[in-house]
Amino acid sequence: YNFNTFLIEYIMKKNIVIIIVSAFIGGLCSSSCSDILDEDAKAIAVETFYRTSSDCDAAVNSVINRLRSAYYRDYIAMIEAYSDLAYGRGTYAHNSLYQGENATDINRTDGLWSTFYQAIRDCNIPISHIPDADRLTDSEKDRYMGELRFLRAYAYYQIVRNWGSAPLRTELNVEEWNLGK
Repeated sequence: YNFNTFLIEYIMKKNIVIIIVSAFIGGLCSSSCSDILDEDAKAIAVETFYRTSSDCDAAVNSVINRLRSAYYRDYIAMIEAYSDLAYGRGTYAHNSLYQGENATDINRTDGLWSTFYQAIRDCNIPISHIPDADRLTDSEKDRYMGELRFLRAYAYYQIVRNWGSAPLRTELNVEEWNLGK
C-alpha cells in the first residue's frame, strides 16, 4: 500500500460523494423549479399604497417607530449631561462643562438630526398622497392628515429645541434642495 494507491482511492471516494450530492440536489431542483421562478413583490409603489385605512395606519406607525428610535440612550444621556441635573462621565464629561461638542458628540447629534428629518420625510410622503385616496372617507382622510401633521410638527419641535432654526420641509417643497432656515 503506497501513497499513489491512497491518492487514487481518495479521489474516487470524493467523486462518488460529489456524484451522490449532485444527484440529490438535481432531484430537488427538478421537483421544485416552479417555486424558484415565482416572484414576490419587493417594493411598494407610492402611487397605489396610500388608498386604504390599513395603508395609512402603517404610514402613521412607521413615523411613530422612527421617532421612537431617536430616543435611545445617547440622546437621553446627552440632553441630561447638558443640563444641571446630571454630570456627564466618560465621553459625556465635557458636555457637563459646556465646552462644546467634540467629534463623538457630532456623530451622535448627526444621527439624531437625520432621524428627525427622516420622520419628517415619512410624514410628507403620505400627506401628499392621502387626499387622492379613493377608499377612505373624508373624516378618515382628515384624521390621518391630522396625525401625520402632528407627528411632523413634533419632529420639527425636537429639531428646533435642540439645534435652533432649521429648514422647513413640507409636502410642497420636498423636491427642493437649497431651503433657507
